[in-house]
Amino acid sequence: MKDVLQEILDWSEAWAPLIPLLFLLIRKPRHAWVRPVKWYLVLAFLVNLAATLIWKRKVLGIDEWMQANLDFLYEDDGKVLRNTLLYNLHSIIKFILFAWFFHLIGKVFRKMNTVLPALVLLLITANFIINEDIRHFSSLLLATEAAILLIYCFVYYLVMLREEDMPDKRPPYFWVVTGLSIYVVINFPIFLFYNALETQAKTFAVDIWDVHNISYIIFCFFIAKSFYE
Repeated sequence: MKDVLQEILDWSEAWAPLIPLLFLLIRKPRHAWVRPVKWYLVLAFLVNLAATLIWKRKVLGIDEWMQANLDFLYEDDGKVLRNTLLYNLHSIIKFILFAWFFHLIGKVFRKMNTVLPALVLLLITANFIINEDIRHFSSLLLATEAAILLIYCFVYYLVMLREEDMPDKRPPYFWVVTGLSIYVVINFPIFLFYNALETQAKTFAVDIWDVHNISYIIFCFFIAKSFYE
C-alpha cells in the first residue's frame, strides 16, 4: 500500500493540474483572470507529464525510445538523461502566466508589471548564458521565481486589507492567490537549497520533493475551488 501511495505521489505533478482543469470544463468561468491560469494548467500538465515520463522511463520501458528521440537531453555520451530542463521551463512558464494573472486582478500589479517581468526574464536569460546550464536544475531560478510570486501575493493581501469596503464573500481569484501563497512559502527554502542538498544529501533531496508534490496538489485544489466559486 505504501508503494502505491508513493507512486501516486510521484505522478502528482502530472495529474494534479487535471483536477482544476476538470472544474474549469464543468463550471466554465468567464472571468478574464481565468485565461492565464487555464494556460498555466495546460502547460504545467504537459511539461510535468514529460518530466515524470523521463524520470520513470526505465520502469515504463521507454528508455531506448527516448535515447533515439531526445538525445539533446542526454549527457555523458548518452548515459545520463535529465528532466531538469523541464523544471526550469515550468518555473519560467509559471512566473510569466501568474504575472499576467496578477496584472488582470488589480491596478497595482499593472504598475509592477511595467518593469518587473521584463527585468526578471532578462536576468534569467543572462544567468543561463553566463552562469548556469539550462539543462541542469537551477535553485537560483526556482527560488527567485518563488520569491517574486510571494511578493505579488503579499501585495495582493496588503491591498485587500487596506480596502475600506471589504466584501463579505471573497472574489474567486482570492483562492488562486491563497493556493499560490501556500505553495511558494513551503517551497522557497526547498528550491533555494535543492542544488546543495542534491550534492551533499541526495536521498534527502529526493525525499523532500514529496513535500513539494503535496504542496502542489494543495495548490491545484485551491485553483479548482476558485473555478467552483
